[in-house]
Amino acid sequence: MQITTENLVHPLDSQALEDLKSLPNFRDFSYGFSMELNDDILLASSLSSKIRLSDSQLPTLYVILKDLCKRLDIKVPYFFLEISTLPSIYTLGFEQPAITITSGLVDQLTEEQTEALLARECGHILCGHTMYKTMAHFTSSLLARQFGTNMHLTPSLLRALNYWDHISEATADRVCAVLMNDPELVQQSLVIEAGGNKAGVVTAIDYDQLQYQAKDFTSFMQQRHEEHNFSRLAEANSFLTIRLKSLADWCDTTEYRQLAERCCKR
Repeated sequence: MQITTENLVHPLDSQALEDLKSLPNFRDFSYGFSMELNDDILLASSLSSKIRLSDSQLPTLYVILKDLCKRLDIKVPYFFLEISTLPSIYTLGFEQPAITITSGLVDQLTEEQTEALLARECGHILCGHTMYKTMAHFTSSLLARQFGTNMHLTPSLLRALNYWDHISEATADRVCAVLMNDPELVQQSLVIEAGGNKAGVVTAIDYDQLQYQAKDFTSFMQQRHEEHNFSRLAEANSFLTIRLKSLADWCDTTEYRQLAERCCKR
């Protein structure tokens, strides 16, 4: 069964993106950004500093990506391995997105966990996130400080972009959960990406207890009436426990079970 974005995009994702696009300076920002960065520049940077994966270069990893793209009916993106001890995976690009995974993350993952994290990145591609993710990635870097004036990067736009960047992960998590049909596997993968170790405490974590912890956090915030920006970030799943609870809650719905059963790979 082909998977579409219908019923998968988190409602806060849609609203945050609509709010971002409605900002009066967003059009000028987008134009200025495209003048400073494009797919050719990104590809040249990756080709010069990373290892491009293919059927003949680390094919075990590449085959996983190809299978996921076939199931989602999307074009296979460029796939790069970055030699770094930091655990990370991200997708950048405009018309030609590229997924990068670090060696530090690959070394911590089982094959199924690798598939789960790649499924999330494919979810970003499926849902048309990559251009905005690229903007968010570079506006938090030194490049933004260098070209920020030319790109019309204002504080309000930066806040809106960062908020959408966080909440878009909830949509990608949903795509991953449907493809893998194994919520606990997805949760483990997210914890390892955050810096956990597959041979360490990650496998012993009680994810039901994490749900209670997330509820405690929500109560804590409500009782103390913390500032709005912090609450928005929590709402946007930027904190690991909140993100895991949001995913677990959705995976407990009939909507998720029906989608997962129809798309089940096993």
